[in-house]
Amino acid sequence: MNFTNYALMVIVLAVLVSVVPSTSSSQTLLGPSHYYCFDDSPFFGIDFSAGYFYLEDFEDGLLNVPGVTSNGGRRSSSFSASIVDGVDCDTGSIDGNSCGGDAFWNPGQPGFILDFDASVLGALPTHVGVVWADGAGIITFKAFDQDLVEIGTLTGNHANSNFACTNSTEEDRFYGVIFGNGVTTGVRRIQISNSSGGIEIDHLQYGHLISNCTPHSGDVNADGCVDDNDLLLILFSFGDTGEELGRLDANCDGSVDDNDLLIVLFNFGIGC
Repeated sequence: MNFTNYALMVIVLAVLVSVVPSTSSSQTLLGPSHYYCFDDSPFFGIDFSAGYFYLEDFEDGLLNVPGVTSNGGRRSSSFSASIVDGVDCDTGSIDGNSCGGDAFWNPGQPGFILDFDASVLGALPTHVGVVWADGAGIITFKAFDQDLVEIGTLTGNHANSNFACTNSTEEDRFYGVIFGNGVTTGVRRIQISNSSGGIEIDHLQYGHLISNCTPHSGDVNADGCVDDNDLLLILFSFGDTGEELGRLDANCDGSVDDNDLLIVLFNFGIGC
């Protein structure tokens, strides 16, 4: 090993001992953010055509999009049309009212637990979101990975005391998560609840975004040799996350991290 390679290995080892080993994909928690219609969604404009995308607006009072089940729920208007609080634009215009629309209701505790089925969908979703439309107290959103390990939690304190369908949509908020590659990792469950009263949700949305990443054995620059050039590429991009990392993300988990460095190190010298 020449001096340059030796120095590079020392740098790599210093990086490895300074980080906590990563065992999961990168994640992005989204919200709570104002939501009046689907074009307020962080997923609006994303091209899911190579995978799938579903939006449930509950206007028929049912959860009947594929590959998702709930711990319960009933049509909000089954109580009274005058107390429905759903997404503003579902009534035909954005005017602060949800009269004439519908949503999905459950007790605020435990709220809604929504499970996604890879065997039905073909792959777990990478993008999941839901609109909290009504309830009381503190709102809590949790997301869980393919092994039902918690990905992260969001909280909100934006509930008002208006339980009528008029002047009701200002409090509506989007909560969501982006996680995994949808093949080995993805979102298996979300839970949204509030600390008091019942809860209404609307615009459940979930999709599988096909990544352009193909896992490989450490030849980042695809020159046929796993060497110091590949190590440098990983180091210069260390910490980057996203869906457009290409060959920098050797294991296709959505981040350039210690796992990618280890793949290069374990295969160092192959093909050279």
